[in-house]
This record gives sequence, C-alpha cells and structure tokens, in this order.
Amino acid sequence: MSIKEIDSSGRVSKEVEPNFRIIDAIIVAGGEGKRLGLVDRPKPMAEVNGKPIIDHQLFEMQNFGIENVVFAVGFKHEVLSTHIGKGEGYRISARMSIEDVPLGRGGATKKAMKELPNNWRNVLVTNGDNIWRVNLRLLFKKHIEQNAIATIVVVQPRNPFGVVEFDDDTGRVERFDEKPIMKEWINAGIYVLSREIEPYLPDVGDTETLTFPNIVNTQRVYVYKMTKNDYWRPIDTRKDLEAANKEYSS
Repeated sequence: MSIKEIDSSGRVSKEVEPNFRIIDAIIVAGGEGKRLGLVDRPKPMAEVNGKPIIDHQLFEMQNFGIENVVFAVGFKHEVLSTHIGKGEGYRISARMSIEDVPLGRGGATKKAMKELPNNWRNVLVTNGDNIWRVNLRLLFKKHIEQNAIATIVVVQPRNPFGVVEFDDDTGRVERFDEKPIMKEWINAGIYVLSREIEPYLPDVGDTETLTFPNIVNTQRVYVYKMTKNDYWRPIDTRKDLEAANKEYSS
C-alpha cells in the first residue's frame, strides 16, 4: 500500500512508496534569538509571513508523512510547548525533550532520540531556526537506498558580498558579480540519521564537529544536494528575517 502525500490545498499530490517512508523527526529548537531581538520566546518562534518558523517546518514535514515530532527545547521552552500542544493542529504527535542546560545540537539530538517511538529506524533532524522547502520524499528515498548512517542536506548559498573578478598578473578588473551563488556546498542543517548513529552522538556538543567527521570512515555518510526547486534561508539576524518575509510574500 502506498502513502498519500497531501499538497498545500489538501489535495493528494503524489504517492510515497512505503519502503522509503520516514515518519519520525526531531527539531532542535532550543536556541535564543538575541540578534533577532527576541527575549520572550525561543528563536524558532520568530515569525515569517505571519507564522513562526517552526510552523513552516511542520507544514513541510506533515506534507511528506511525518507523524511523530520531538522538539529539543531549552530557552523559554514553555512558549513553544504551549504553541504546539500535543500536535493535533499539525496532524502530528508532539513530544518535548527539555534541556536544563544547553547540550549543543548533537547532545540535544541524542537526548531527544529517547522520546522517539521504540521502533524508530531513521529520523529526520532539523535546526529549528531555518526556513526551507525540500522534497523530503527524494531525501528519504536516497537515504534508505544508500543504507546511509547519515544523509546531510547541502546547499549552495548566495554570497552576501559583491565579487570582483580580475586578472592576477595585471590587476585589471574583468567583471563584477553582485552576490553570486557560491560554488561551495554548505551544510543546510537538515539531516536524515539512522539509529546506528546514536553511539556516535555526544552528550554535550555539536553533531557537525563531534560526530560527522568521526563517521566519514564508515563510508556511509552521504549528501543530498538542494536543487533550484528547493528553498533555504537561515534566520540569524533581523536582516535575514526581513529577507525571508519578502521572499515569502513575493
């Protein structure tokens, strides 16, 4: 039996093959939003297009069949907990993993895994302060087909600066390129992790520095490249928030 995927209008848009289905997710949502001017709520509660960042992520998740979401929370966690409730409004089952002290993204993920259903095998993990649209169906399919221990979504961001290209020998300017797409790929803060990764996660610290570099030698760490049809923007400053609001309203 296939799983029906619902589009934004509530219509069935495509069917998800059950062998490639992932139903569990963790959102790391314990960050403060000092640079956004937020003192009364966690960073993922900053609003884009009239809705908290967390709501945009949950819409993407439930649209691709995610059923169980654990929120790794810390700073002002009661605000997010009150907003999400038990998840009925998002067609998910929601649980909170509360940090008494900051554990870092890796430690928060490891702690949150204890709140997942006992039979979980693969889990989608996201940083709760990014806005994104990704074809999760294709991401899940690639992760499972490749028997990956970790699949990292990567993106080519736009350079925040104008680039000057010139001749190295003469110094003559050849062209200007205003905020081009970078050639390098960076970590988008979206992952699919196999249960096998759990022993490699730190109790305190970040996955990006303490886990991923240490499991590369398993030869089971892969990337999923975002395409031009996908969207990603980190929300770190007021300028990011303003840009995201413009992009969503255009």
